[in-house]
Amino acid sequence: MNVLDFLLGLGVGIGILIWQRSRYESRLRNVLKRLDAELSANSPLSLSGQLSMAIALKNEATQAAKQQLEVYHQILRQAPIGFLQVDEENCLVWSNLQARTILGISTEDSNSSRLLLELVRSFELDELIEQTRQQQRPCQKDWTFYPASDDPSVVARQQPRPLRGYAFPLLNKAVGIYLVSRQEAVLLKQQRDCWTSDVAHELKTPLTSIRLVAETLHSRIDPPMQGWVERLIGETTRLSHLVQDLLDLSHLERESSRCLNFTTINLTELIHSAWLNLEPLASKKHIRLEFEGEESIPIEADESRLYRAMLNILDNSIKYSPPRQCVLVQVSVYADPAVTTNPMLAESGTVLSEISPPSEPLPRAIAPPAASSESSWVQIDIVDSGPGFTEDALPLIFDRFFREDSSRSRYASPSTSTANSSNSVQSAPMYQSGSGLGLSIVKQIVEAHHGRIQAKNHPDTNGAWIQIQFPQWQPSSPTEFMKGS
Repeated sequence: MNVLDFLLGLGVGIGILIWQRSRYESRLRNVLKRLDAELSANSPLSLSGQLSMAIALKNEATQAAKQQLEVYHQILRQAPIGFLQVDEENCLVWSNLQARTILGISTEDSNSSRLLLELVRSFELDELIEQTRQQQRPCQKDWTFYPASDDPSVVARQQPRPLRGYAFPLLNKAVGIYLVSRQEAVLLKQQRDCWTSDVAHELKTPLTSIRLVAETLHSRIDPPMQGWVERLIGETTRLSHLVQDLLDLSHLERESSRCLNFTTINLTELIHSAWLNLEPLASKKHIRLEFEGEESIPIEADESRLYRAMLNILDNSIKYSPPRQCVLVQVSVYADPAVTTNPMLAESGTVLSEISPPSEPLPRAIAPPAASSESSWVQIDIVDSGPGFTEDALPLIFDRFFREDSSRSRYASPSTSTANSSNSVQSAPMYQSGSGLGLSIVKQIVEAHHGRIQAKNHPDTNGAWIQIQFPQWQPSSPTEFMKGS
């Protein structure tokens, strides 16, 4: 009896041992699977040996990953461009020396977990981060950073810094931002513009003298030679207009809105007046104006400058539209996006250049949205009937001397020009087309009105589409309107 009890107990013990070992091996296999280790039935090692090897390999891989991560951190530390990372609450997590130098962040502040907006007074940077987080895609923004400090002497020594930011989304709503200083590019551009302005100024007087001499000789030479003099007068006039365009462009870039004379005008009347000036050119091609908007849209603007901008755009629209077509001009008023979308930025007076109302022209049956007079913007859409811009040309449309060489030029017709160059609206000059400065001047005029302009192709007609947006009422002081450059 004792032997049977012993054997029975031994059997139960062996069964429990086998069951526990089976569970142990099963757990080992699960651990190996989690470690991504390959199980080999022919391996001379036991499961515990394989687990030890897998742990060792995993430790080696972890160490290699740490070393690689340290290499990446070292690259970011020594990179010639700035980099910073913020978490989901916009607290600064990490930044390299270049970013701290650009933004004026001390080493002590960078080691503390504080809101980025507390360390860097840049609403444009904050908006870039929010835009990237919301859209979950890389975003880019150019702006001018004005360093802030409690010490007035420090602020006086610091100069505005043109920056370009590249932001991209990370895990857990974190955002990484690369910062590039555009100071050298801006300086080179200023030197180029200064040189161009100086050359244009030096050419203005000789061209005027040549033109006066040619006009004097025109009536005193034999008729067979008058054709050559007329050609000389025409070319001299064209060069004079080009020189004047360069001078005006340089003046607008230097003085911006300070050189404008803001008055209250009717935008609808101004557009129709510009079209009336171009009526002879449009009649030759049987092109008509199709205007959609209110009969009276009061705005605060520089009448002569805005008139010239409309003249340049409509001139291009007529020139590049095929005969017997129309040019669509649509004007609407909408609420200021900075006020309606971000109250904090609105209180600071910042207007977000990336935020815009629906870019599609309003359907004819729908009236423009109502907007308060204090915070309303005007949008002007001008669409021609031509073939539109090429994709390669779109980023360069507003560059100086850029002229698109494509099938769009097939419809181009020469523009008329007048000799009169008065500043008044009624006698505004019809500038010679083809210099590549027309849209550059338009861009400067729009930006001087604290607005923005973009060129694209209309999705329905495929025609060239110029869209202009600017405040209906201009800010009373520059501090009321902060705009990223």
